[in-house]
Amino acid sequence: MIKTRFDHAHQIFLHSFRPHLSSLARHNFLITSYIKNNQPKNALKIYAQMRRMDTEVDNFAVPSVLKACGQILSTQLGKEIHGFVVKNGLDGDVFVRNALMQMYSECGGVESARLVFDKMTERDVVSWSTMIRSYSRNRLFDRALELIREMHFMQVKPSEVAMISMVNLFADIANEQLGKPMHAYVIRNWNTGQMGVPITTALIDMYVKCGNLASARRLFKGLTQKSVVSWTAMIAGYIRCNKLNEGAKLFVRMVEASVLPNEITMLSLIIECGFAGAIELGKQLHGYILRNGFAMSLALATALVDMYGKCGEIRNARALFDSTENRDVMVWTAMIAAYAQANCVNQAFDLFVQMRNIGIRPNEVTMVSLLALCAEAGALTWAHGSMLI
Repeated sequence: MIKTRFDHAHQIFLHSFRPHLSSLARHNFLITSYIKNNQPKNALKIYAQMRRMDTEVDNFAVPSVLKACGQILSTQLGKEIHGFVVKNGLDGDVFVRNALMQMYSECGGVESARLVFDKMTERDVVSWSTMIRSYSRNRLFDRALELIREMHFMQVKPSEVAMISMVNLFADIANEQLGKPMHAYVIRNWNTGQMGVPITTALIDMYVKCGNLASARRLFKGLTQKSVVSWTAMIAGYIRCNKLNEGAKLFVRMVEASVLPNEITMLSLIIECGFAGAIELGKQLHGYILRNGFAMSLALATALVDMYGKCGEIRNARALFDSTENRDVMVWTAMIAAYAQANCVNQAFDLFVQMRNIGIRPNEVTMVSLLALCAEAGALTWAHGSMLI
């Protein structure tokens, strides 16, 4: 019934809106509009409707439909569309192939993405950067580096997006030796004043993760326009390198410059405080969240519980845990990990049992925390039994 209503509503829309457009163009317009408005399921309904009506699906519609599959992580549907693409001779289009690679990458199908990449007779810079990002996202760093070398050998000039992917890769593996040549390449191809904020921010993040705070600071100071991401990367760098006063001062400067931190900023800084054991700064950031009307999302709650746990503030961690509504496995795991770190064996196991009793399945992080605690408490048999349940 719902599907019938949906089809009927869109038939009315398609016949009344932009009547000068062909049926194919109007369907494509709808699919693209749904994707832009983050409604992938509705985009896929339009695609299904096109197939039922035997409306042509062309190489303009397919990339958007594949993007929708990636957004909802539907490998099965993506594979079905891949089959349709091959059957209808659309697989020769570089944009379609790039979209296939992106879909497989987002769904965790790295090898499927690579098969598409290897079969391409024509590759553009997007093809290369998509495959590099796919390897990086799945932490297959050696294969990403191998592809970067091949790209260089083939004399393919990377776009800014591709270079950001590469710099992010070097940041993830904390390899300044590889990152510096990329920085030099950027300088050779852009004047310092022309370097975009995204690539500069990626370089700042790379130097921070490699422990080179001086180079990160120079890049940050050279930015004439600083985005919230740039500020976040630099503040996080100070915290990571245990320069807590400098980090706090820079946070104040950011706010004074009318650059307001967003949830990602607060998440990044709280996580860094947890790793650095910077409890006082962490509490100040928690206070800022409460004073400035941030919605206490599950991600923020998890980060705060984790931060308090890592800093040994079990009571604060538990108070925040208890005040969090609709807790997911990540929040439960953060609290269990906090108890485990404090060697509170009974509390950790009790919480684990509560979590299981309400139907929340533990993830790998939950079990690692419990196993570490069991090793200390001599309760490995109990833990092994729980993992098998």
